[in-house]
Amino acid sequence: IQGAELPLDRVLYRHLQIMGTVMKSRPPAVKHAMTRRFADTWLPRFASHCLMPVVDSTFPLKNAADAHHRMESNQNVGKIMLTMASVTF
Repeated sequence: IQGAELPLDRVLYRHLQIMGTVMKSRPPAVKHAMTRRFADTWLPRFASHCLMPVVDSTFPLKNAADAHHRMESNQNVGKIMLTMASVTF
């Protein structure tokens, strides 16, 4: 994206990697092979619930402000979740 900015200090601090590809310019055979590799490797894991999110921390809903402060601190690795003691519908 032209003109996009990226905070490199965050990328470097968290040891992140930036990877990308453009499938539009690839031949159909390569696109099919990529799709097949994805389907063979990852779809069974989605179906068997083996893929799980990384949870950094949980906060009761009443402490949502604390959860937001955690997020703003950029110290989290993974999701910050709000929990509810009990829900009745």
